[in-house]
Amino acid sequence: MLRNENTPTRKRVIQESLYAEAEQPNFSFLIAQPFTVEMLASTAAAVGANAAGLVNQLNQVLAENLGNNMASRIKKADKNNVDLPTQADMDALYDSYDFTGIRSGTAFGSMFDKIMFRLSGNFVRKLIKQKGYQDQPAPVTVAKRGSDAGEGQISYEDFEGEVTQLMEGEGPWGEKEAFIDLRQSLVDEAEAEEERVRAAEQSTEAKLADIDLASLSD
Repeated sequence: MLRNENTPTRKRVIQESLYAEAEQPNFSFLIAQPFTVEMLASTAAAVGANAAGLVNQLNQVLAENLGNNMASRIKKADKNNVDLPTQADMDALYDSYDFTGIRSGTAFGSMFDKIMFRLSGNFVRKLIKQKGYQDQPAPVTVAKRGSDAGEGQISYEDFEGEVTQLMEGEGPWGEKEAFIDLRQSLVDEAEAEEERVRAAEQSTEAKLADIDLASLSD
């Protein structure tokens, strides 16, 4: 997404304890908030929405999605004993964001996103169960959301991070040919499923057009 030196920002503290342990107390990220009332006034008026409310919602969702994505990256960096993400990493994440991808397990942009998230999640679960995860031998499972990872498990946040990388073609999914090919097969499968669902919806709508509740009493 686009921004400049005049784009408003908001501060967001993410994984505060990990930054404190890394001798960076009180560290916070600045997340750009690009949407303004002037920008969306005509759109809001066209649908009878409150422009200020619409702006607040868009900026809030943007901050939450970027924050959730960054939280997964921070935990992964800590687990791998590498430097924690910086403001530059958040800026890069913002620059590449366009509201079309999945940034957390609870935020879906489209039917394709939902299908791709499910297919990618199923694949990652099978992969770590059969192959293990990093230094953990197989089988490895995923802890429930909000629960600590137990023996032979990874946290739900780490799981979401891996799914996000697969969906967005980051890391090995955008670098190694075998990974790229496998990801493309999931994309193809998601697109085919989306097409089937759309066709089924259109078929149902066509049938509904030919009936009404009054006909049930005939």
